[in-house]
Amino acid sequence: MTSEFDVKYVVRNHSLPKFKSITHIGGELSSGDRWQIPVTEAIDGIQSGRFAFTITRKEDQPEPLMVLNHPLYGPILKSRFDGREPESLMTLPEHVTSLF
Repeated sequence: MTSEFDVKYVVRNHSLPKFKSITHIGGELSSGDRWQIPVTEAIDGIQSGRFAFTITRKEDQPEPLMVLNHPLYGPILKSRFDGREPESLMTLPEHVTSLF
């Protein structure tokens, strides 16, 4: 059975190229608990059918995320409305994690 999650924020590594800079995606469960997963694990989960992710940019209109094999960056996450770059993910707020 596929587990579905709505992505609300991203974690970036600003030392990486723009479209590879998103290292994690995350959101909130209906219970109020937060979740966060590395993009590589999300890609594996989508490809295996274990996970499904959406982005809700417009009220009640979730956009499914899919995996695109980008010629320069390898597998990346994008919505079906994006071109060859993951613009939908780039518009999400950045979650800054604290080291302390």
